[in-house]
Amino acid sequence: MSIGRPLEAFEAGHAELARLCADLEKLADGLPDNVDSGTCDALAHRVPATVSEVLRGEEDLLFPYLTRRLPDMPDLATTLTRLKAEHHADLCYAEEVEEALADFAAGRPGLSTDAIGYMLRGFFDGQRRHIAAERQLLLPLFARLGDG
Repeated sequence: MSIGRPLEAFEAGHAELARLCADLEKLADGLPDNVDSGTCDALAHRVPATVSEVLRGEEDLLFPYLTRRLPDMPDLATTLTRLKAEHHADLCYAEEVEEALADFAAGRPGLSTDAIGYMLRGFFDGQRRHIAAERQLLLPLFARLGDG
């Protein structure tokens, strides 16, 4: 593994989540009448797939890399455990978003459009906060290693 790969994967994952957030915000802004059902359905299925892929990459590549490179770092294990718990909550929320958007796209919404918009905003705002927190916590570790 080259020294830049974990940082590059971290950055790429955050960029992908940021694009997902932008697309969800655009959809939320278009509710209820300016939403294409095909686009909505595709986005519905993209949400948990993207979140799962990015978070799995962090947990399978990034977190073990940091643990190996910084074995004596105080509180690193606690920080990574907290982030994993947040990842689990994010994935559960992503699955709820998928269900709400897929139902809306199919013309059988279980929630009002106001509730769907509120749900989307809660999700993408939470993802943006999570990205910012991870960057604040983890980028200094890369810098300490000379990786960032």
